[in-house]
Amino acid sequence: MIVLNEFMSGLLRRELLPAAALPPVLQGILDGGVKRVGECVVFGQLHSADELPPAELLQQRYVDLAGYEATRNKVAIDTHCEGAPMSTAVRFLNEFALRWPDGLGTAVAIVECDNDEASGLSCKFRFHVKREGMTWIDRECIDHVTQAILIREIGDQSEASSWPC
Repeated sequence: MIVLNEFMSGLLRRELLPAAALPPVLQGILDGGVKRVGECVVFGQLHSADELPPAELLQQRYVDLAGYEATRNKVAIDTHCEGAPMSTAVRFLNEFALRWPDGLGTAVAIVECDNDEASGLSCKFRFHVKREGMTWIDRECIDHVTQAILIREIGDQSEASSWPC
């Protein structure tokens, strides 16, 4: 399932271009795969620890496991590409979806973009595992935020096709 807010819909119409190969840093993050750390799933290349923080620290800083994963799995796409950050973010999302391993449940992948006149378009990718009662962002409320947001569920019972390029 893919959900996007009005800002993302407009941004995709204006900014989406065919993306070339992913920059080496982003390709490396995907090539490094994901790994389990306790009850969480994280990018192997971005998370070297083999244990989660203590439960009280996790709850204090991140609220729940979804918050922890979404924070630890955040990738600033625009800092690793020259031009076309929106297209690169969508390409990264599609590649991530193709590589999501069976048996880890459903991933909730999120692309968020800001367009600032001073710094230009910035795009971030993040993900967390879908869990009952835990979410980093409520898809029912994404039309009330000023960022462009795209949420895609990947895995067990979600769609398998690439979108939108």
